[in-house]
Amino acid sequence: RQLMQYTDEAVDLTEEQQKQIIQSLYNCKVLDPACGSGAFPMGMLQQMVHILSRIDPDNTQWKEMMLNKAIDETSDAYRTASSDERREIIADIERSFDESVNRPDYARKLYLIENCIYGVDIQPIAIQISKLRFFISLVVDQKSNDNPVENFGIRPLPNLEAKFVAANTLIGLNKKDASLFDSAEIKAKESELKIAKHKIFGAKTVRTKRKYRQIVNDLRLKIANMLEDLGAVGNTEAQQLSSWDMFDQNASSPFFDPEWMFNVKEGFDIVIANPPFVLLQNSSISKIEQDVLKSTYQIASYKVDLYHLFIEKGYNLLKNFGVLCYINPSNFLTNNYAEKLRLFILNNSSINFIVNIIDNVFEASVNTCIMNFVKRNGLNHIVDYYKGELINNRLLLTLLSHLSHNEYRNNIGAVIQPLGDDRIIRLLSKIETISFPLKNFATVNFGMQLRNRKIFPNDVLHNPQISELTQYHRKCITGKDIHEYCVIYDNRYCYFNRIAKCGGCWDEEVQSAGTKLLVRQVGAVPICGIELNGYAVLNSAFIVIATKINPYIIGIDKLASPAIFLVISF
Repeated sequence: RQLMQYTDEAVDLTEEQQKQIIQSLYNCKVLDPACGSGAFPMGMLQQMVHILSRIDPDNTQWKEMMLNKAIDETSDAYRTASSDERREIIADIERSFDESVNRPDYARKLYLIENCIYGVDIQPIAIQISKLRFFISLVVDQKSNDNPVENFGIRPLPNLEAKFVAANTLIGLNKKDASLFDSAEIKAKESELKIAKHKIFGAKTVRTKRKYRQIVNDLRLKIANMLEDLGAVGNTEAQQLSSWDMFDQNASSPFFDPEWMFNVKEGFDIVIANPPFVLLQNSSISKIEQDVLKSTYQIASYKVDLYHLFIEKGYNLLKNFGVLCYINPSNFLTNNYAEKLRLFILNNSSINFIVNIIDNVFEASVNTCIMNFVKRNGLNHIVDYYKGELINNRLLLTLLSHLSHNEYRNNIGAVIQPLGDDRIIRLLSKIETISFPLKNFATVNFGMQLRNRKIFPNDVLHNPQISELTQYHRKCITGKDIHEYCVIYDNRYCYFNRIAKCGGCWDEEVQSAGTKLLVRQVGAVPICGIELNGYAVLNSAFIVIATKINPYIIGIDKLASPAIFLVISF
């Protein structure tokens, strides 16, 4: 932790400890499976560079390590190179560390990028922006001059096609027999492919890049055909492998395989992400692909959010004892439909900490948390649960509880939420004893879910012109219209036509009910209000209709959380 601090204070480490940390940094594989514009991978790079600069301020040990690795007899790239190529490899390393042309961080960044940082995103434009971000980070640490012959002192930038790829992270490659990927013939070709990708990363001329690009493409096709012949993959998968072109800047692969794309076989040491959070049913993903995802992931339930799938995928991409750290919506900690996900995490990992942030972190109005866990079983592992507050752009933490995985597992629904002090626990226990489930007195439905708004913007209209409305548009309520005790209509209309149905309750009798208790789906505590106009309700709210009790006096039990009990009286 001391190494992470931005101070001039010396770090007291032995030379052997320094070497071990530097070696660990070099060996560390970091992946962002939903990298977007590359902000998180860049943040990781900056932290790794900072640690290197604290341990080895003059780059002596870092340079020695890079030279030793380059000339190691077991290094495939060096062993297969000609004498001229070997001299160029060494000269290139010397130039990278030459402080007359580069600042010290240049060499740190260059070799960390090549060996440690990886990113995936389904959008090709996002991958291009990520690569540009990393290019810029290298350019700023080069010393420019006025000589156009030397390109004004700016060296050719590395080629990052094997570091950031456009692919569908959630869909893996269907391997019939994964062990056949380790056959001697395949390993030999993979070794050649690894060398060619290394050559491309450092290629300084268009001619060199074209040469090794062709070699990569040829090897990829050969390996795909060999895998099919061996029975490791089927014909469809072989076609996918051979058709994936890492150099096509406008294409996105329909699958992601870290071994095929990054040559990472044993998993990543760190997986970081701010995964997309959108209901699967409300996404632009086809019905066929939705069914594939639901059948692939253990945690998939009747209501699936993409970030749920990314948590399970991130876990699977880790090596044993690897660390996952995500920032995502916090509703999975308590919502009933996310119980499978909570049990998956509690049964298969050791949660180091959870920070439940009470302020809005992103533009989307969702409560957010940071979760950090290790890929190892930890039923008795203690979880540090913090409240996070954003004050003056700083995240201030307040420790709320130290509870074990087992204690959370024993909660009703395996809810991951501290209950508070003994007084609150006794109160909740008393309420639990003398209360009755809401289902005994009322029906509860999820609001109506319409199609993807980006594709069908007229499905929900706010302050529309009269000309925009059709015979199917009806006044509707969304979560932000619900306030304590009341609902305030905000001139919003929804397209109440079943061709727009993507989920939730579309029952006419429920939606048109004249007296409904509406509860916001998202919030630190349940916010409820009475709706009396029979307006339709969108999927950002729950609809509660009394059946055996006065609708103005309703006890709500286990709606937002098993630990929350609320009585509304008018």
